[in-house]
Amino acid sequence: MNFSQMALEKLNAASPGLSKYVIAFKDMSSELQDSDGVEVGVFIMRNGGSMFYVPVISRGGVTFPIDSIYLADRKAFFPLTKKTVELP
Repeated sequence: MNFSQMALEKLNAASPGLSKYVIAFKDMSSELQDSDGVEVGVFIMRNGGSMFYVPVISRGGVTFPIDSIYLADRKAFFPLTKKTVELP
C-alpha cells in the first residue's frame, strides 16, 4: 500500500464521508530536505465553492492521526470534525 492509499484509509477512519469531497492528493515528500523516512501530503477538497486542505504525515510507514483541516476561506486550521466542514 502506498502513501496516498494509507492516507485515504486514515482519512476515512477519521472522518467517514469526507472522502467524497477529495479532488486530489498531493504527495509533498520530495520537497523535504531531510526526510528521514517522513512522508508529507495534503488532501485537497471542495465542498460547494469552499476549498479545504487536510495535511497528512507518515513516518516509517505509519500514518499519524488526521485531526486538522485548513479552511481556505478563513485562512486558518481547525479541528477535523463534521461540524467544521458542515457536512450534511
